[in-house]
Amino acid sequence: MPSDHPSESNEHSRLKEILSESPSELMDNIDSGATSSAYLEELDLIYRYAPVGLCVLDKELRYRRINERLAEMNGIPAEDHIGRTLREIVPHLADQAEAQLLQILQTGEPLIGYEISGVTAATPGLMGTWILNVLPLKMSGAEPAGLNIVIQEITASKQAEEGLRENERRLSLAISATEDAIWEWNLATNQTYYSPRWYEMLGYEVNAISMDFDGWKSLCHPDDLKATRDLIHSSLAAGNPGYAAEFRMRSKDGAWKWILGRGRVV
Repeated sequence: MPSDHPSESNEHSRLKEILSESPSELMDNIDSGATSSAYLEELDLIYRYAPVGLCVLDKELRYRRINERLAEMNGIPAEDHIGRTLREIVPHLADQAEAQLLQILQTGEPLIGYEISGVTAATPGLMGTWILNVLPLKMSGAEPAGLNIVIQEITASKQAEEGLRENERRLSLAISATEDAIWEWNLATNQTYYSPRWYEMLGYEVNAISMDFDGWKSLCHPDDLKATRDLIHSSLAAGNPGYAAEFRMRSKDGAWKWILGRGRVV
């Protein structure tokens, strides 16, 4: 249904655009030189609804303006920021940020994608991570009069990355500790992985031979190949959770070694 108020409809349209913008696009839209009423309305809309933290700092790094999103990140009401310094509000982040911000005030050069980590009053004792994009606020003079800052919290993605690295570390330790060889076959991409133990069992240096599925078939004993391959395919077709098969494989010295292969469809 069309809106009875054109200005309200326009605001909603602009709000949808704001919510879809990246931090760098928001930086472009915070035009430091504009003073028209249209610009001020646009800026107010951005500050109210942008999904990232926004603030203006003066030359003494005191907060002059801040949106509710950043106030939530800092764990302090927005009105309590005004007139207070960065160090007073986020003392655990100030050591990382102050030097960078003061340099921007001196050089007038923006700072994009600067990552900082620490704790705030919002989550005492818990480490958070943020990306800062900083634009010098230039008025009539040549030197910056302050700083426009866009802050995006990336704590969750950092934790996910760390969790993935930890899982990979544990898997690597498990693989190196076991006497069994580990293998994996990605059916979607046809990519395979064979642990170093696979090569060692057959007398090869790691990665000395191609151990994809075709490579495996070339080393499998001809009398065992069809039965083993049929078992794998039937397990896949039936959706069986796992299977086990005994087959021979040719080692580097030409001898045949009996292998117990186990697999699980996931």
